[in-house]
Amino acid sequence: MALSQADKNEMLNAIKAESQSMDELPVVASLDGITTLPAIRGTEVVSAPVSLLRKPADDAAKSATTAALNATNATLQANAARDAASQAATVAANAATQARDAATAANDATTQLQKAIESARRHPMVLVNDILGDPERVFADWSAAKDALAAHSQSDGDEYMSIGCVMIFRGSKGWESWQFIGNSDNDISDATKWIPFATAGTGSGSGYYNVTALHPLTTGYYTKTTAVAKLAEADIDDEQKRGMIITFESAAGKWEDYRFIGTSLSTFTNPGAWEEYGSKNTVRSVTVNGEKKTPDAEGNVGITINETEVDDSLNPDSTNPVQNGVVTAKLSELESGTLFNNEVIENEDGTVTVQLKSKSAVITDFTIPAGGGGGGDAAGTKIVLNASLSASTIKDGGSAILTWSYDHQFTGEEAGQSTGQKATVEITVKRGIVTTYSETKQNVSKGTYTLDLTKYLLLGTSDIYVTATATDPTTGKQQRKPAYVSIKVVSLNLSSSYNVASGLAQGGYDLHDKVEIPYAVSGAGTKSVILYVDGVQRNLHSV
Repeated sequence: MALSQADKNEMLNAIKAESQSMDELPVVASLDGITTLPAIRGTEVVSAPVSLLRKPADDAAKSATTAALNATNATLQANAARDAASQAATVAANAATQARDAATAANDATTQLQKAIESARRHPMVLVNDILGDPERVFADWSAAKDALAAHSQSDGDEYMSIGCVMIFRGSKGWESWQFIGNSDNDISDATKWIPFATAGTGSGSGYYNVTALHPLTTGYYTKTTAVAKLAEADIDDEQKRGMIITFESAAGKWEDYRFIGTSLSTFTNPGAWEEYGSKNTVRSVTVNGEKKTPDAEGNVGITINETEVDDSLNPDSTNPVQNGVVTAKLSELESGTLFNNEVIENEDGTVTVQLKSKSAVITDFTIPAGGGGGGDAAGTKIVLNASLSASTIKDGGSAILTWSYDHQFTGEEAGQSTGQKATVEITVKRGIVTTYSETKQNVSKGTYTLDLTKYLLLGTSDIYVTATATDPTTGKQQRKPAYVSIKVVSLNLSSSYNVASGLAQGGYDLHDKVEIPYAVSGAGTKSVILYVDGVQRNLHSV
């Protein structure tokens, strides 16, 4: 049954009577226990969760927390940056200090370099091989080096020679250094104006100091005492003082050099701690039979040598030494008469000639009838042994070949025919009492043999002995025969007193000039060669 309007109004009024106004609701102090709130969305009544009301506050709290963390991290980073900046400032300060120290050192080095340049300008060191661009070139002497440098100077226009300069070049025995003490305008070729400055093997020092150039005098010249005293005013580092060499002009054109030999730098200005350096080609001392001879002030050494008289012939009453040639001649005479070998020669008339021989010749011979008078069996065989050399005289290190031949032959009717008997052959090489080679060959058959003796020969005369021994296999009887040769080994030394440079100093040689140069060869006397100058190459031709 449908409700009437009256019923609806009655029900509505009842609801209104029991409903409560919002103003009449109780007020709470917190949302604890409250989960929802009534709310109207449009015309619709809905339940709104209390958590939706806290969301903006929660989001704001999260944002605040994040901001606080960011702020904390930023603070930490700022502190780290501050510490790094502080360290960078410290490093920068240290770098600035080091830069200032480096700048100071650079200024000091520049000052030293300027001093070195000034010193080199006043007292130059001239390295000839470097200037010529030929480090391996060897010069015969200072004059040859000076001439080469002068020729180079004309081509490039540079002037290298000045008073007091030191010329260094490669010599035949190593590096040499010579000091020029003359006037560069007219003394450059004067040998007296060049003195040895230093040579290989004399030691090394920390440098040299030209007292005259760096501390010029208004009048007069330096002495050793005044030159050493002047060093008190010099700016020389301690590490350069040990072994330092000073040079100074002691008279017009006369230069002296002294080296510091003191063991303590406190004696650097003490003249006693300086000794003469180089000695200008004078002898410092000479020792004779263990006794030291000291030169005088002029560099002279007096030595008394007692002359010994040498006899030129043998004399039984003399106590003097005898010339080697005299003794050799007498020994050769004795050797030529000493029996060394014998030879039996069968003649066609039935006689036998016996030759008694020395090493080099037949001493005597005699002829007897064949058979000799009985008393035994006649020898029916003999040894034939010969020896020869490829040369009788060779130079030291030259080649020498020994050639020897052996045969065992019949005599009598079958003379000249080989028996086939083998022999034992001994070869010995001696020089005086020294045996340089010895070998025994067994079972040597008929034939010709060679032996290279080159490495067994010494200077002088060597004796070569070849001895053959044949033993009869039936009777056991032995036959023996020696052979002898000798060889002389000489050392060739070429020497000459002629100085080729002397011709150059006198204006040189013209095309096709001919100069005779005497020279001596050991064992060959005095000879000479002719020097032909062809403008390109100098050729030596023996005459």
